Amino acid sequence: MSKLLIVCVVFFVSGAFMIGTYSSRNQSKIDALEKSPDRGKLKWYAEMAKAKGEKQILFRSAFVEYGVARSLDEALANYNVVVAQPIQSLSFATGPLDIQTWYRFRIIDELSTSGVQCATCSFSQSPPPEMLPLHANEFLASKEGGEITVDGIKLISVDPDFPPFAKGKRYLLFLSFNNDETIAALQMGPWAAYEIQPSGNLEPVNKKFNHKLKHEIENDFGNSLDQLAAKLRGRAKTK
Repeated sequence: MSKLLIVCVVFFVSGAFMIGTYSSRNQSKIDALEKSPDRGKLKWYAEMAKAKGEKQILFRSAFVEYGVARSLDEALANYNVVVAQPIQSLSFATGPLDIQTWYRFRIIDELSTSGVQCATCSFSQSPPPEMLPLHANEFLASKEGGEITVDGIKLISVDPDFPPFAKGKRYLLFLSFNNDETIAALQMGPWAAYEIQPSGNLEPVNKKFNHKLKHEIENDFGNSLDQLAAKLRGRAKTK
């Protein structure tokens, strides 16, 4: 009777990390999955995790190309600026490859309105009915990434450039709204999302990115929400 070989390994599979044990009896299944035309699909990730004795798997979300304003003035001319707090989130598979998360936000303060309709935004995607109806001062927004369960395996899709919003935290966001202002598009992605610290300071959700908007908020307003808000309200009064 042949002995069962147990191996402890760290796997890197198509952008996914998995740590655990597997037996040599599963190696043929793993080899077949590596050559599968379904490689990279959500179902494939679940099957690979099972073959390797894992309960969850982490992989990179779909790539998104964002448009970034070249200055604060350009951002204010094209986007609404709000202080908002996520109060609910739900993740869904969007086809065989991707996971998307919808967030329901409550607007705490509206600092600036552009009055411009986004020409490149698509608001045709229907929000999840579980998040409706919305109350006053609420809106929905979606981004790539999230967590779902497939065949008992937790699939975690992560955008390393744009981390998920945390329930209960406050954010400064530059947004484009649809006509009835119930759905917002995060057209500038992480370049226009700031977590508001308890001190009132603004912290970019991605500290690695360097761009003109970030430098203006830092240099001209000291990353202070109060200073930026005062400037934007004064700007609105002069219009």
